[in-house]
Amino acid sequence: MGLFDLFKPNVEKLESSKDIAGLLKALQDKKNPEIRDAAGVALGRISDQQIVNPLLQAVKDGNVSVLQASTILGKIGNKGGIEPLIHALRDNNVNVRCTVATALGQVGDKRAIDPLIHVLETDDNTTVRSDAAHSLARLGWQSTNDIQNAWYLIALEDWEKLLKLGEPAIEPLVQVIKLKGNNSRVTAVKILGQIGGAKAVDPLIDLLHDEDSLVREIAALWLGEIGDRKAVKPLIQVLESRDYLTVRHYAAQSLKKMGDTSATNMINAVELEAENEGRALVQRFF
Repeated sequence: MGLFDLFKPNVEKLESSKDIAGLLKALQDKKNPEIRDAAGVALGRISDQQIVNPLLQAVKDGNVSVLQASTILGKIGNKGGIEPLIHALRDNNVNVRCTVATALGQVGDKRAIDPLIHVLETDDNTTVRSDAAHSLARLGWQSTNDIQNAWYLIALEDWEKLLKLGEPAIEPLVQVIKLKGNNSRVTAVKILGQIGGAKAVDPLIDLLHDEDSLVREIAALWLGEIGDRKAVKPLIQVLESRDYLTVRHYAAQSLKKMGDTSATNMINAVELEAENEGRALVQRFF
């Protein structure tokens, strides 16, 4: 009989023989949590760089959790160097990037700061950016400029502080809004509108054509609040479009708020349509 008996692996023997494959298999034992925990501890004690790639592959395959892997890799990187972890920040798999972004904070090596900042500013996944931000905080990093600080606050979704930061947050917000599938997009558009000012107008105008109708609604609303005349023609074009009524209604309200009279008939038509839609809803439910 080998190092694995018929029912469960002998973790002590696997560790003493540095059987990495065996320990990785034990780490995936779904029936015995004590075996998984022991295997994780053993892998961390071995601290062999050869563990990195097989462990990350197990994360990709869904056989090892991000938490398990990041804990083990944090111990390995502390003793064996962080280069393989930094390299893995560019992996195509989101779970792998989350794993190594978290592990680099646990390692405590400040050489990870610049790569983590790069993740903060470029990764297209909100969870990865959040993990990178928490690791940067764990490493004692402090932003050196407002743009970096904006990316950091966006990653943490600290919208209140981001709003206080003001204009320097506009460009990072615009970049985040461009990331499709980002569940922070709607909130980011609201913050962009609240920050306002001339630099927010063009990005908000562009968002009138966004594929998400809620984003289009918010953009139309805040263009009226900002009140820049540059938005008049794009808002009129929304009225002329076949967009959802809610989007056209916000555009109409914004044009009224800006005092525009060039599209009065269209504004009145949209308001009448909204009023009739409201009546229809009342009749449908009551």
